[in-house]
Amino acid sequence: MNKTKILVTLSSALILALLATTLVVAPIHVGTLYSCPADPVPIIDGTLGAIEWKEGVPLTVKLYNLAAQADTMEIEIMSLYDNDNRIYFGITYLDDKINREDNFWMVFKSIEGDPLCFPPHNASGMYGLNHDMKFIQHYSNKTTDGYTMDTLYYNWLPDDPPGVDNGVGKCHENGTHVTIEMRFPFNSGDTLGSDFALAVNASVEFFVGFHDEDKHIDFFQIREADNDYDYLKLQVSCTAVVPVPVISILLGLMMTSVIAILYKKKRK
Repeated sequence: MNKTKILVTLSSALILALLATTLVVAPIHVGTLYSCPADPVPIIDGTLGAIEWKEGVPLTVKLYNLAAQADTMEIEIMSLYDNDNRIYFGITYLDDKINREDNFWMVFKSIEGDPLCFPPHNASGMYGLNHDMKFIQHYSNKTTDGYTMDTLYYNWLPDDPPGVDNGVGKCHENGTHVTIEMRFPFNSGDTLGSDFALAVNASVEFFVGFHDEDKHIDFFQIREADNDYDYLKLQVSCTAVVPVPVISILLGLMMTSVIAILYKKKRK
């Protein structure tokens, strides 16, 4: 077999292997949350005022009941940032009232290469270790800046101590919807290094969860039936920074090599 046939055969095999990996169940990126400059800066009162949030880009996110994946709920989430390096989150979901034990949280990826959560992806699963957790207790309007634990049942602990809990949040109910506003600094200074460290044009992976006390249900982006999870990306800008896909680079290099060999063979 000449060099040209060998190269083409190897290239085809590599392409098939890469395509095959896309069929394997894995964490799935299901949306990007764009955080745009605030104009004006939101007042944290839980109401998501139309003027304050006019720059927000809504993203609809599906959550799954950990005990019965066919049972789902949707939330809408927006984000803004201000000139004082603070980031805002606005969340809306259908509910007629705030229950005393309702709470909402976001888990942000803090460790490169470490998954946001480990299998089994069910009620007795676990987070990855030391990811950033932003949490709000609806009834008391108490926000907590914490970090995840890699023990069973998706445990987590607050940063303080040893870090700094400097978020603020408020919830509001209007009879049909519940809305949440939360604000955190770009870098809240956790001494363990678990908190996100944002900047304009930076991005970070995360997923969200909600505990509905009326139904006694934990809703996650975790997909129990698939034994995996969905995740989002927070992009601190209004436009995407689009990298060239790895497979496109590989295909380009393969085609360039094949063309070069064929050209040299033709000249001979």
